[in-house]
Amino acid sequence: MNEAISNRYEFVLLFDVKNGNPNGDPDGGNLPRTDPETGHGITTDVCLKRKVRNYVDMVKNNVSPYEIHVREGAYLSEHHKRAHKALDDEKLYIHVPADLLDELRNYQNYPEGVGFENEGVYLRLGADIDKAKKTVGKLKDISDAAKAKLKELFVDSKEMVAKKWMCKNFYDIRTFGAVMSTGDKTCGQVRGPVQLAF
Repeated sequence: MNEAISNRYEFVLLFDVKNGNPNGDPDGGNLPRTDPETGHGITTDVCLKRKVRNYVDMVKNNVSPYEIHVREGAYLSEHHKRAHKALDDEKLYIHVPADLLDELRNYQNYPEGVGFENEGVYLRLGADIDKAKKTVGKLKDISDAAKAKLKELFVDSKEMVAKKWMCKNFYDIRTFGAVMSTGDKTCGQVRGPVQLAF
């Protein structure tokens, strides 16, 4: 899990099925899917991903970091809500350079959810981020350089951090990618390193 795929690999999966149906078509009465030109059976990329997901689910018992996001009967938006809830108490930190350290350490009028600790400024992800962002933009009793440093807190949105949380916890998102924009708690899009086609 820790080692990223660094090179492009292409492979072909060729397998033989006798008296079986590896990928039935629900729109066609669950008949085997076939190539209309050759009459040979085909298996879709969706089917292959499902087989990988089922295998990982069976071997790893659907426990983080090997949870499966796309599963039967699951409401995907519930996973998105879980990511946002898990991040409510998290803080996003930015290191403060030495020339701004004293000013930001002694500053008293931080908006709710923004503060200073451990030699850096932070944004609490459970706070009203939009409100905090607007308040930082209107601060008058702080230098322009310090205000610019505080604005850096809002470059990575909660959605970006939630996307990282989803990648960390769900095997199939890390592997195949996902569009996580359903519901009111969105987590962005991930293009996974493993792409399948048929």
